Amino acid sequence: MADFTNTGTFISASTAKANLGKYFKDEGKAQLSQDHPDHVFGHVFGLAKVKDLVAKIDQHNLSEPDVNKHIKGLRIYHSKTKTKNDVMIVPVTKDGKDHPDQIHGGTAPKTRTKAKPMILSDASPCPNVCPH
Repeated sequence: MADFTNTGTFISASTAKANLGKYFKDEGKAQLSQDHPDHVFGHVFGLAKVKDLVAKIDQHNLSEPDVNKHIKGLRIYHSKTKTKNDVMIVPVTKDGKDHPDQIHGGTAPKTRTKAKPMILSDASPCPNVCPH
């Protein structure tokens, strides 16, 4: 497994705007117009919740003796609740597995202890609910 600890790139606002524009102009893919109220193209999580997730991850990494079970990244999954499209932020261990259980593919291992939830979901969809 490749080390993905530093995966990602900070980009400028102008690059982000251009990339979002490319998404809206994606040739050959049927999609709702950018202004359609049902076209969810972004999600917002509150900073307090993100900080809480990072604190839980830091605590996990400090208390976990097996370095292969240390959380080294975050995976973003598209998901759907009963009423809306959503995304989930799922911690990923050094060996590339979802934490605490396999979310995508495979079967989740059965555990006897109940871990504190570390999967962040229930974002505000954009543009119809999120502030802008």
